[in-house]
Amino acid sequence: MINTWQGTKILDNSRLKSLILASIARSMLIISLLLCLFIPLIMIAVVPILVLSWTPAQENWMPSGMTPAAKQAFRRTLRRSEKHKIAADHRIKGDIIYSEE
Repeated sequence: MINTWQGTKILDNSRLKSLILASIARSMLIISLLLCLFIPLIMIAVVPILVLSWTPAQENWMPSGMTPAAKQAFRRTLRRSEKHKIAADHRIKGDIIYSEE
């Protein structure tokens, strides 16, 4: 998630600031994960940060760094995955599955 954030900032021409902030975030993450081996309560501080940054990373940061063809394929994959999930939920076990492809 740090990489996707840094990538979007680089595309927005904020290279130096994003490099410094991403380096600080990576070092804090590494130190906190190492300290979690000895003091597990530190995970209480790490988990909310990861949870809060997950949605912007998936919805904004990652697609902004893709080429137009990759964005189209990504959107197509998201649409199909939802379609396949609904189909799997409503399928009766034992029925033959007919694929569109």
